[in-house]
Amino acid sequence: MYGTPLPPSAEAATAAAGSGPHGGGKADQPWALRMLESRVSGRWAVTVAIVRIVVGAFFILASTSKFPFSSYYQAELAAFVRWGFPDSALIVILVGLLELGCGALLLLGLGTRLATAGLAVTMVGAICTAGIHEGGYFHLGLAPTMLLVALALTWTGAGAVSLDSRVAAKVEGKR
Repeated sequence: MYGTPLPPSAEAATAAAGSGPHGGGKADQPWALRMLESRVSGRWAVTVAIVRIVVGAFFILASTSKFPFSSYYQAELAAFVRWGFPDSALIVILVGLLELGCGALLLLGLGTRLATAGLAVTMVGAICTAGIHEGGYFHLGLAPTMLLVALALTWTGAGAVSLDSRVAAKVEGKR
């Protein structure tokens, strides 16, 4: 029974579905190309795109307080010093640059999985520093929520209307 070959129709279905761990016949695609493709389609892809854009805008806005031109910069710097970061002035600006850059990438839908992975690391840092030292809704409510959303976007990809999908289509067309 275990050695019985599959009927021709089952073999064709297995080949069409792909035998790799990603299924869908995509196992032979380069890793970078699979990183650009979305795992969702239809209405879910539109929903994911809306979430991606809102999250990108949120992180761009959150980043503005971490630059010296902001009226909130001194408060951010004081908080990073209180949380025990060495060279806090540099760390605040680096976190701001990460949030600004990854937020912009999310708005464009470019490098979505890498951008959200970076933002997820930032949210873990926020939970482990501000969440532990200060608590509160923002650090123990919003930060974990944004962490979960970032992880979900890392899994799903950019969704509809993204530069990731355009780049993937262009590269796939050249293969």
